[in-house]
Formats: sequence, C-alpha cells, structure tokens
Amino acid sequence: MESGASTQLNAVLLLLKIVKNMIHNTVTQEQIDKLLDESDTQEHVFWGKELMVSYRLKCGFTVSGRAACVDPLNFNFEIGRKVARQDAANQLWKLEGYLLQWRLYVQGLL
Repeated sequence: MESGASTQLNAVLLLLKIVKNMIHNTVTQEQIDKLLDESDTQEHVFWGKELMVSYRLKCGFTVSGRAACVDPLNFNFEIGRKVARQDAANQLWKLEGYLLQWRLYVQGLL
C-alpha cells in the first residue's frame, strides 16, 4: 500500500504531466511561418496563369503551394505568391499536427 507522501508525489507528477501536455500540445502559426521562412523555394509559372512554389524545408522535405487564375490577363505574381504560400501552409498544418500527436502519443501524454 502506498504511503500518503507517495500518493501525493504521484498526484503531483500526474499534474505536471497534464500541464506539460496542455502547454506543448499545439501547433502555432509562428511554427508554420518559421518553417516556410527558413525554407528554400523554387517558383514556376505555367501557362501564364498558374504559379507553383516548392518549399524545401530545412530537413529536406518539400511541400508545394499552388495559385492560379482563369484569365492570364488577371495573373498577379505577388498575389499568386501569397496564395501559394497559404496553400503550402495548409499542408504543413496537417503534417505538423500529425507529428505533434505522434510525439505526444509516444511520450504517453495522450
């Protein structure tokens, strides 16, 4: 049978585990922005109306963003860059969320 001190220690350890999980169980916009800001990029325009941007992350993994318009006369490179970046960011949210959940699972925090 556990002593009172041992029971209290176990309760404190469990509480610390829960608090740690609460603090570190989120992916932030800052993380996503940092991943893209620190990546190498290559851009290519197709057919005068579609922009593809490939982001090579620091680890070597790549994600691509795409932006397109119907009429090439409406194509705006800067707007395309913003849209393509958001497209790539949306992919990173899913990937980083999966990675976080896996890490928490392995650590026994889920």
